[in-house]
Amino acid sequence: MHAMAARAGRLAVEVVVTRGWTMNMIEVVLAMMILAVVIGFVGWVIAGRRAAAEERRQRPARLRDAELVFVERQFRSSGRWPVVARVDRVYRNPSGILVLVELKTRASPMVTRSDVIQLSAQRMAMEDELHVTVADEAYVLIPRGHRGTSLIPLPVNLMAREEVEDLMRRREALQRGLVEPRWPASQRTCRACGFRDRCGLAP
Repeated sequence: MHAMAARAGRLAVEVVVTRGWTMNMIEVVLAMMILAVVIGFVGWVIAGRRAAAEERRQRPARLRDAELVFVERQFRSSGRWPVVARVDRVYRNPSGILVLVELKTRASPMVTRSDVIQLSAQRMAMEDELHVTVADEAYVLIPRGHRGTSLIPLPVNLMAREEVEDLMRRREALQRGLVEPRWPASQRTCRACGFRDRCGLAP
């Protein structure tokens, strides 16, 4: 009897110890999981604040007090020649007018014809879909130097809606073979053309 009682006592102690150890391990694991979530959340908040501060530092001076309202958002215009355009950044200045900003990576700080067309098409798409007013002047941001730690803001005067529609009308005529294409001023533009393989006159 005494032997059986001792054995039962030892078994009870083993059960209590084992269950207590298991409970302690569960608590430790839960604490570690909570700690990991907290650390991840704090890191996310810090990264977000750094990104916001960096974005504000990169803005053109005229947009210091503006509100960033859209980032990498797609819009679509209406009409006979609908335009689908994806914007990089859009700011709302204190007067309520939206300003387009496009980020580019190129060796020389310059605004190209394609920049003007792209931003003008973006404005038309945004105005048609949102029924808002977009400024006549936009910006192209180009990295300064090889490291690109800062951006050079270049103002862009946008085309009128009629000019964009004229380009779309000409594009349709070119695709239908109704007009002859005009050669670009630079052969580099010709080599990068998306219709080069279909052009029998390309050098």
